[in-house]
Amino acid sequence: MANILNIEERHERDEEFVRYFVQLGGNATEAARKIGITEASASTTGHRMKERLWDEIQDEIKYSIKTHVPMALHGLVKLADSADSETVRLNALKDLLDRGGLKPTEKQEIHQVNEYAEMTAEQINDELQHMHDVHPPLDWLERYLTENNLKLVDDDGKSHH
Repeated sequence: MANILNIEERHERDEEFVRYFVQLGGNATEAARKIGITEASASTTGHRMKERLWDEIQDEIKYSIKTHVPMALHGLVKLADSADSETVRLNALKDLLDRGGLKPTEKQEIHQVNEYAEMTAEQINDELQHMHDVHPPLDWLERYLTENNLKLVDDDGKSHH
């Protein structure tokens, strides 16, 4: 018969599973065994727990990576100082500079492409005329004035429509 866990015990078991899952390189069955799941159901239970706790696993992975940053930095410095291969030392130095915010800018060539680039002057004028015919320049102003019960007047106070 299965043990029934209260909420606190289940939460603790879930946290343990997540930690073991990450420590064991993503082996859900072995992580399930480590938290006391029987051999007979470790595979199924481990898979289900992995699915249910995936967000927590992702957080644990990020945390695990962060905790290894000092060790990784130490390893890079060690390689930059004493690697036998000049290529390895150079790459370690580049990595250190990159991570220190001193990565050189990469050159990029940007080409702006639009539908008018290949058009002749006559085609562009035709397109402009079409736009003017469909949407006369003062349409928006006339609509705004009408919608807001306003009138356009000249300096003498004469109304225009």
